[in-house]
Amino acid sequence: MLISQSMWPKPTSPKAVKPIALNLSAPSTAKSHTSLPIARAGVGSLDESISSALVAGVPFILFDNYRGRMDSQILETSLRGIGKVGVRVPHRGEIQVSTTHVNWQLSSNGIEGTRDFVNRSIINRICKRPKGYQFASYREGDILAHIKANQSQYLGAVFAIIKEWITQGCPRTNENRHDFTEWASSVDWIVQNIFALPPLLEGHTEEVLRVSDPALSWLRALAIAVNKDNRLDVDLSTSDIVEICQGTAIDFPNNKIAFSNIDQISMYTGRLLTRLFHDLSATDCLRVDRYKVEHSTVIQPRQDRSGEFSKHFYRFTRRS
Repeated sequence: MLISQSMWPKPTSPKAVKPIALNLSAPSTAKSHTSLPIARAGVGSLDESISSALVAGVPFILFDNYRGRMDSQILETSLRGIGKVGVRVPHRGEIQVSTTHVNWQLSSNGIEGTRDFVNRSIINRICKRPKGYQFASYREGDILAHIKANQSQYLGAVFAIIKEWITQGCPRTNENRHDFTEWASSVDWIVQNIFALPPLLEGHTEEVLRVSDPALSWLRALAIAVNKDNRLDVDLSTSDIVEICQGTAIDFPNNKIAFSNIDQISMYTGRLLTRLFHDLSATDCLRVDRYKVEHSTVIQPRQDRSGEFSKHFYRFTRRS
């Protein structure tokens, strides 16, 4: 599965970038695709929508702007690579359908998933252009219309790349950090040797850890909010962090906990950050997406002069 996530290098809206990026693949192959509604359970649930799309034989299945935890047994079974999955069809019971032809795509600003689900996916980042950026114009209209009009040319380019890889003897690298090792090592060779780009899975391991850990997903959302609030490179207390989360509607992990006052939320935030930094040395920082988070402690006197206490601060910066 291809998972696309928006990056917010500048204060801007992510509305259109992910669907366009994911939809480019369908026009280039002149195949139909479907965007699935996001429902959790019951009639019209996510599993039911997936089943319907598989029975219909749709080659491109898109989960657009998915939020929260991805928990679908049918999807994980489909991604496992067996080639078939059992789905339920009204008035017919369960049938086996092929999944070998399906290209799974998902866009999200904050997805959580099991380690197995993420290990069977490939995560990429989509960076918005700055305001005022002039995109290329085409005679046919936008880029989607251009690709549809020149489908054979773009699909031929894909075939040319595959042909070159076959001509070279179908080489592979030693890349083994993905559940689909043969695919990852083959594409890694193409990326490095034909396109002269960095390794395919460079930085992918930390993204896998983040998506499979709700606390790290929360930290990424917080880092983006800090950036939008122009508070990078500023020491933030837990109270400051709570204020940012409340102001931008960022949910805390395990948000079923009921807090009666701001002090309880601050204490929970402190414990959450302490857990994230627990396995790091005093000089290490957390790296999440394109941000890093540093922790510092300042000894301050108590207001009643009864002693001193440690106050914790967290500094978010952009990674170079």
